Amino acid sequence: MPDASATEGVSKSTTFEQFIPLAATSEGTVSLDDTRYGCSDTATIMVSDIDLSGTAIVTVSSLNGDSEVVTLNELPTVDGVFQGTLPINDQSVNIQNGVLNIVDGTSITVTYSDANIGNGSGAVISDTADIDCSGPPDPLTELFDGTHDLTYKKLTFRPDNSNAGYRLCVDNATVFPSPTGGATTLPADDDAYNQIYLQGGKTISLFGVSYGSVFIGTNGYLTFG
Repeated sequence: MPDASATEGVSKSTTFEQFIPLAATSEGTVSLDDTRYGCSDTATIMVSDIDLSGTAIVTVSSLNGDSEVVTLNELPTVDGVFQGTLPINDQSVNIQNGVLNIVDGTSITVTYSDANIGNGSGAVISDTADIDCSGPPDPLTELFDGTHDLTYKKLTFRPDNSNAGYRLCVDNATVFPSPTGGATTLPADDDAYNQIYLQGGKTISLFGVSYGSVFIGTNGYLTFG
């Protein structure tokens, strides 16, 4: 049985939300695929700018003096969207060697110079991520520190071949996916939970394990059993 008073990790990802390829416009954007990297990692970079074709150029820099110019290639399925990768490690600085050398506890910045943001003028845009060598971050877990950024959000897990096992997309939730007119009202005592058994032999498969019931916590979490 789960401990209803325990702190629960809640799955989410701003990473994948940023990386859903949307229609490009003249106002360019640049983004890293994570908000935190380890000291032996790879950053994926995306630029969106409909004024470009073929390739886009960005500069990635660290606070220890390293700087790498990265060429991003246009995605074959989305005009004006470009993507590339850059290895990261904590070795000695070697500028323009194709690897960004970093220091634990600092940050990295990717910069893109957009020649025309749609009004005839240019702009320099950037994105930043932290460096944490304590271990690889779990891309499917968020530790809430007082703010809750999942209100009215929908999370979709899609199995893939990544280390996390899933690709997670975040979208706005405007309606329930199923009608609630005949829904059952559950008891809602403080720091409690209700165990719901799936009917007809149905199961939920998560990370290769099948579960026949779900615990609905009154503190706003779901666990499986």
